[in-house]
This record gives sequence, C-alpha cells and structure tokens, in this order.
Amino acid sequence: MSKEQTTGRVMAGKHTQGVMSVSGVRHKIGKYTFHTLLAYDDKAKRDETVAEVYFDERTGLGFADAHRLRDCWNACEGIPNPSAIREVVEALRAVSLWLDGCLQCKHFVWDADQKECAEADLVAARAALAKLEGRS
Repeated sequence: MSKEQTTGRVMAGKHTQGVMSVSGVRHKIGKYTFHTLLAYDDKAKRDETVAEVYFDERTGLGFADAHRLRDCWNACEGIPNPSAIREVVEALRAVSLWLDGCLQCKHFVWDADQKECAEADLVAARAALAKLEGRS
C-alpha cells in the first residue's frame, strides 16, 4: 500500500455512497468463489457491485470477512474521514478513564446535576466501548 492509502488521504475522494449489503449468493469466477458486496444505486434503481471478497470453500474463510467489511462500511456512513475512528476510540477510552477518576475523587466539586449527567455519560461511554470490543 502507498503512504496515501494508509494515511487515509485517498479517502478524501468520491466513493460509492449508501448502505452496503452482502449478496446471499456466492459466485464463481474461474476456479475461485466470491461473496459480492453491493450498494444500492438510486439512479439505476438496482444494486451495484462495490467489491468482491474471496471465499475459500475448504476453510469457509471469506464469509465473515465480507460481513465485517459491510459492517465497517455501514458504520462509517456519514463520517467524512473514517481513518480517524481509531483515534476517536482511543480518545473515548482516555476520557472515560478521566471521567471515572473525577467521579471517584472526593475533592472534585460538582455543580447542580453535573455529577448525575457525568455518571450517565460514563455509563454510555463504557457501553459503547464494550460493544466495540465485543464484550456485550
């Protein structure tokens, strides 16, 4: 991969829009089998092939890969620069730790309902991280 591909600068260009799905039918090209990743084209009023993922019939590898690519694609819908997601997750972890420390500190002074809001926000952040990390 080029440096541009790994840093996300290439992603600034136009890409296929919309929600992606995985075709329920595998197909062969020569001796190889593939899962097709599709995105609905509003103008053409049909699904269009975005990518194909190799499926190894001996091991079953490729099926989960196709679905993972679909899930990542769909999760990034509306995010202009998905290459920043790793940084956002790390920042959420850091802020969660900081907020947890503030909530446990006996010397930290909270105004009105701030503590209640902070506790709710920490619960939401922890739930999001647990889901992201496959713990829920």
